Amino acid sequence: MQTEIIDRLKECIKMAGSNNALAKKAGISEGTIRRILNGGEPTERTLKTIALSLGISVDWLVTGKGQPNLSGDPLERFVEAFIRAYEQASKTEHKTTRELAEDVYKRM
Repeated sequence: MQTEIIDRLKECIKMAGSNNALAKKAGISEGTIRRILNGGEPTERTLKTIALSLGISVDWLVTGKGQPNLSGDPLERFVEAFIRAYEQASKTEHKTTRELAEDVYKRM
């Protein structure tokens, strides 16, 4: 199973352009990506972060089910739009949004 996650992560790296580009886009360290590529177990949260940063299906990255492309699911489209808006927001807005997102995440 781990090799399947590694294969899907490699696809994500191709989508982003490089390990470094994926790390920056997802807001995680490049070391985290290297650790997963070397067989380290990724957290579900890390996989969700990567998927959402690329606008791909979280389910595909986490489980391999379905297709990487986002479906017409309204929630997935909302999350993609939310992330894009977050990327364009100021640092003050980031802090407020991050606090809200962490609160929502804790309730999941």
